[in-house]
Amino acid sequence: MKDWKLNLLSEAREDLRSITEDGSPYAVRVRRKILHEISLLFTMPFMGSPLRARHPVETDLRFLVVEKYLIFYRVTGETVEVTRIINGRTDYLSTLVL
Repeated sequence: MKDWKLNLLSEAREDLRSITEDGSPYAVRVRRKILHEISLLFTMPFMGSPLRARHPVETDLRFLVVEKYLIFYRVTGETVEVTRIINGRTDYLSTLVL
C-alpha cells in the first residue's frame, strides 16, 4: 500500500485546538478519534465521501464524520490536505470557502 503525504492546514489545527480547549474527557476522546481518522488517510485517502455527493456544490472536498464533527480534506497529487474540522450541527457550508 502506498503512503500518502498528509498536510494539516493551520485552520484545521486551530479547529482541533478549539475542540479540545476545555480539556473535558469528551473533548479528549473526540480529539483522539479525529486524529485516528486522519491517520487512516495516510493509506486510504479516498475513504471519505465527496462533499458534492451530499450538497449541490462544485468542489473537490471530501469529508469524514467523527461523532458530531466533519473532517474536510482534499486529495491533490500525492498529498492529502486536511482543510477544516467543523461541527456538523452548524452551517458548515458557509464556513467553508468553496
